[in-house]
Amino acid sequence: MIEERDISVAMRDGTRLAVDVYRPDAAGKYPVLYASALHNKDIQGPRHCGHPAAAAGSRAVVVRTDRSG
Repeated sequence: MIEERDISVAMRDGTRLAVDVYRPDAAGKYPVLYASALHNKDIQGPRHCGHPAAAAGSRAVVVRTDRSG
């Protein structure tokens, strides 16, 4: 699994959001699971939506973001 944390992504209105991406370590097309937190994406742990590594290891890409930037 490849883990990329706190990637800054620009929105159309100029706001920048912090995004974490977890993906399989193999080339190919994968479904994407998207999770958005109101304030802190890092507190979305296993009890909330499952650990991203588990989904990425199951051949999916997981994207988590903070809506507040």
